[in-house]
Amino acid sequence: MWPSGGLLGERRRPGACRRRGRSETAAPLDWERDQPPAPDALADAVEAIVERHADYRSAARARAVARFGLEEWIERHRRVFEDLAR
Repeated sequence: MWPSGGLLGERRRPGACRRRGRSETAAPLDWERDQPPAPDALADAVEAIVERHADYRSAARARAVARFGLEEWIERHRRVFEDLAR
């Protein structure tokens, strides 16, 4: 079983269902059929996200700015053009 990604989650090794800043529920990794988490576990995860919505919103914005901000974009392109110029 792999934890399903929470709002900010990623696939992780088994047993890593609860991490600070994330709300995740365990579900089998199965490409043959849909196996959602237990309804109570899913409801608990949704409630945890709703209770901390402002935290999730702030974290999502900070991540978007860090990954897609103008300064980072310019730096990535500078490195590409420097590599091409060599």
